[in-house]
Amino acid sequence: FRDADLTAATAAKAIYVNADLTGAKLPRSLTGATFAGMSLAGRDLSGMDLSHANLSNADLSGCNLRGANLCSANMTGANLRDADLTDATAAQVIFVEADLTGSRLPKALAGANFCGSDLTNRDLSSADLSGANMENVNLSGCNLSCAILSSANMT
Repeated sequence: FRDADLTAATAAKAIYVNADLTGAKLPRSLTGATFAGMSLAGRDLSGMDLSHANLSNADLSGCNLRGANLCSANMTGANLRDADLTDATAAQVIFVEADLTGSRLPKALAGANFCGSDLTNRDLSSADLSGANMENVNLSGCNLSCAILSSANMT
């Protein structure tokens, strides 16, 4: 897939594990696609539909995910260091033990699972974290002013 133009491809539930996507132009809808363990570092994935995608252990460092649909995506153990998720829809996303260092998180995080993640110094002001799992999450220096925390697990 190196340098391929996949923009017109139907990619729902596609499996890209071990694929070389260097320079490839991806389709806007990648619903349910699997990128487990892959490097997408520095890619512009803004506005893409990655709902239900498996991005576990993927390298998404420095990615532009602004406005992306990440609902129910699995990002367990993913490297999201310095990624921009501003304005992304991230309800029910699994961020278990994900590296969120320096990332800009969205406000729509209802039902997200951050179990074991480090949210030190993150700005989650006015975020909707209702029903979120924050078990064993480091919230040191985290700004939660005006955040919606109803039914969130904060243990």
